[in-house]
Amino acid sequence: MSSVLETILFSMNRAEPIRQASLLLVLASGSGHGDSLLEGLRSHAAESGSPWSDRVNSLRILLEQGQPLSTALSNNPGLLPETTIAAVRVGEQTGSLAEVLADEAIRLSDSAGTHRVVGFSLGNLAIWTMLVGVTMIGVLSFIIIFIVPKFKKIFEDFDTELPATTVLLVDLSDFMVSGGIIFLLPLLAMIAAIAILRVQYSIRMISKGSPPLSQHWLRFWSPELLRMLSITAASSQPLINTVHSFGSQLVPGRAATQLSGVRFRLENGEAVETALKAEGFITGREEAFLMAAGKSGHLDWALKHLGRSIETRRFRWLGRLLNVFEPCVLLGFGLVVMFVVVSMFMPLVKLLNDLS
Repeated sequence: MSSVLETILFSMNRAEPIRQASLLLVLASGSGHGDSLLEGLRSHAAESGSPWSDRVNSLRILLEQGQPLSTALSNNPGLLPETTIAAVRVGEQTGSLAEVLADEAIRLSDSAGTHRVVGFSLGNLAIWTMLVGVTMIGVLSFIIIFIVPKFKKIFEDFDTELPATTVLLVDLSDFMVSGGIIFLLPLLAMIAAIAILRVQYSIRMISKGSPPLSQHWLRFWSPELLRMLSITAASSQPLINTVHSFGSQLVPGRAATQLSGVRFRLENGEAVETALKAEGFITGREEAFLMAAGKSGHLDWALKHLGRSIETRRFRWLGRLLNVFEPCVLLGFGLVVMFVVVSMFMPLVKLLNDLS
């Protein structure tokens, strides 16, 4: 079963985090040694199945032609996430490529389980919501259009006084029968939109390794940016070079614009934590944490720790959202069903009591 799933994922050009981490370790071990790197990629491709092996061989050929690693990875979309390619570019320009590759390999390996669980849960939740929504709409429409009018005729024949909820249901039935069904179209359109967004999300994650509109989501890039700044600080390189290298890899959008603002502030002598806070990449509390770490000489450790903390909190928040959303959907559908049941059967009980 796992081999079938792996084949399906790779046929969709999607690489698993564990395999990406393995590739990064191969690149890290061969960094600075051209022949060793090419031989490592050749061996890695030989032990892998297609299409992953074809893409690794394509990467090896581009490196043999003299392309920088970051450029070769960019020319193989989907091989590694966008954030990792941005980190590789930073490592090349700051002279810390081996450290960046090793750090990214550990990060992808550690986050593999979390990404899989969250991604699987989000996908299942979207599909489950659409299926339940379509089923509920179909059942309720059938009841309101075909069943309720017959109940209405029975109640009229026996001259039974109807409760307010039943009157509301009957009015809704009359409205639907007379053409109000067209008002269901916006709801069906919303369900279709959810399906389309789900497909777009999958395509974006497969091809780029980041969700749609991530170029406008500052906090999405904060963990990776902080990790790169941590490696740069540890190697005593200018942080402004990292900001410039990282920004050059981003797709044009709000994140790239705000990162240019960080670079401008650093050029004017502002501290890195102040610049990041001013442009929205970190919060005031996180700024205070970095300032305290800088005064004690542990800025590199603090940047790395903060990046991991932001990423952990993001997945924890998504997990809580998933746990809350599903019961809320069930509660909403349950209330609708309860309204229909009470509206239809309360007058029926009253009618039976009157007849008895």
